[in-house]
Amino acid sequence: MRLLRADSKFFLLLLVIAGIFLNSCKKKDTDDECPNCPTVTAISPTSAHGFDQLTITGNNFSSDPQSNIVKLTVFQIDLIQYWSGSTSELIVKVPRLCGSGKVTVDVDARTHKFWNSA
Repeated sequence: MRLLRADSKFFLLLLVIAGIFLNSCKKKDTDDECPNCPTVTAISPTSAHGFDQLTITGNNFSSDPQSNIVKLTVFQIDLIQYWSGSTSELIVKVPRLCGSGKVTVDVDARTHKFWNSA
């Protein structure tokens, strides 16, 4: 009795090759596409309303607060809404009708998104 026919062996060989190929294309966890990109580590308070102060803590922000582009949901923070900033902390005013959702910090087209789950 034949255990595997020739076409079954060929099919198995194709599956092994496809598995090796797909596994080799997987992104490694240690790859860092942008080592100097802004990184958001915390947002305080976790809940805020329009005109409240929001502190965004992280790394690699621009030392010039006005060079940072901060978006809360779909609202981009205007320059007048920046209260202070450093390379590790930004303090901004929440826009009036902002709502809840994603916070994005961008410096020179390098973006980091931070989801506030609260």
